[in-house]
Amino acid sequence: MAAFDLNIFSTDDNLHLIPPYIDDPDFLVKGWDDQGLKGHVFICSSGTSSQGEIKTYALSKTALLENAAAVNKLINASSSDKWLCSLPAFHVGGLSIFARSYLCRSQPVILDRKWKDEDALIDIEFFSVVPTQLYRMVQKKLTPPKRHKALFVGGDFLSSGLREQARSLGWNIILTYGMTEVCSQFASSFVTDSFDNYLDILPIHSFEGDLIRSKSLYTSRIIFHGKDYETFVSANMFQLPDKYKLNSNKTKIKPLGRGDGHFKHKGKLYHKFQVLDLIQNILLELNALENCQVVLEKNEELGEVPVLLVTKEKLKTALENKILASNYLKGLDFYFRIVEHIDSYGVGKIKNF
Repeated sequence: MAAFDLNIFSTDDNLHLIPPYIDDPDFLVKGWDDQGLKGHVFICSSGTSSQGEIKTYALSKTALLENAAAVNKLINASSSDKWLCSLPAFHVGGLSIFARSYLCRSQPVILDRKWKDEDALIDIEFFSVVPTQLYRMVQKKLTPPKRHKALFVGGDFLSSGLREQARSLGWNIILTYGMTEVCSQFASSFVTDSFDNYLDILPIHSFEGDLIRSKSLYTSRIIFHGKDYETFVSANMFQLPDKYKLNSNKTKIKPLGRGDGHFKHKGKLYHKFQVLDLIQNILLELNALENCQVVLEKNEELGEVPVLLVTKEKLKTALENKILASNYLKGLDFYFRIVEHIDSYGVGKIKNF
């Protein structure tokens, strides 16, 4: 990762963060410059690929620092604490690490090469990973260094089995729910023995009806289509892209994924996260979390069918046997499909469902 000057947060200069796989970065920069903004960071959404529509955001440095300050307060970060830059800066999760470090007046540890699992052993207080990174850490039974205080895990679904395996190795897990639209984190909680899958909403965000008012909301969304682009200016309120449950005073949230969190199969409703959690826990047993993807397909007779994309015939057989032993999963007619590899995007996230 290239050097990052933390002082950029104290200037009115704009910063353009472009993933290396974007084919025409100059066109993005021109579109961003056409916005006429100052003191902003322009960044692609975490699901951006080199193909098709490119969704980007203009994030003001003020909004980025509001979110960073809220996270620093949550973890009581100080100038003696260091962050490891474990995610790329062109991803909002990586960018936010620099913002938090800037506010702490603490220089983060920047890797001069691609992330390796053993980098988790670098003796610092905080870093962030996506579940696939955590999976490889757990597979290698890596234990936290002496100074470790918290490991943020977000960006994708985290199975209960993987979460607990990481905790048993000594990692202090903070489960996060975030998005580029709010400059990183919307809700975060330490995972304890009594964790109930509800996350604490950062106090900079609040619900007004079904909409979110936030001190760290994006300024505008710029969507590129080939050689054209559209700009959508923020309306100062935001609707979460996922379904969710709230506690009674709207200070805690349980994300439920897109749609209503369910799918209908043979006339019965199944919860997506419960199916995914059980499947991923089986994959953990089989040391194959990165070798399977779960998708849904329409079927005239059955409704929606869960399809397991797997890289090995042997894995298909093992999964079939484990599924038949599960009271919840055995009522589902799973389809299997052998693929050459499992597609991931962003920072290694596997898009399930």
